[in-house]
Amino acid sequence: AASPKNWEKIFAWNNNFQALKGFKEQYGHCNVTKDCQTNAKLSEWIDTQRQNYKINELPEQHIKLLEDIGFVWTTQEQQLCDLQQSRE
Repeated sequence: AASPKNWEKIFAWNNNFQALKGFKEQYGHCNVTKDCQTNAKLSEWIDTQRQNYKINELPEQHIKLLEDIGFVWTTQEQQLCDLQQSRE
């Protein structure tokens, strides 16, 4: 069985994921910037997900959930997407 500390991590991850889904519903993308004070914690969480993904420490199920909502793993990838969208 999972320990209370693990449950806390799972709960925190799910809360942040739900916040990101809400952000995407509101703004149409998952690119939360650091300069917005109201989203500072979400932006930090996103940075952590990207770092964990880079070093293969993000569970496959989390990767799938994030990709299913259009999450972009690298900021360069995000910049390319933004550039493509601006040309459409």
